Amino acid sequence: MTALIVLAVAAWVVLLASVAVSMVVVVRCNRRRYDALAERINIDARIGYLTTQTLAAMREAARDKRGW
Repeated sequence: MTALIVLAVAAWVVLLASVAVSMVVVVRCNRRRYDALAERINIDARIGYLTTQTLAAMREAARDKRGW
């Protein structure tokens, strides 16, 4: 009888450990996705800023050229 109780407790420990490991794997996977998304958004924002700067410089150059 004691052996069955010990076996049941061991089975519960293994089950809980496997659930914990699965949760850690899922959290890491989600974190990688969010990091990749944040990096993409950061790059898009930089490209937008550089595009705005480039267009402003082109307008300024066109104004300077017209003034001559």
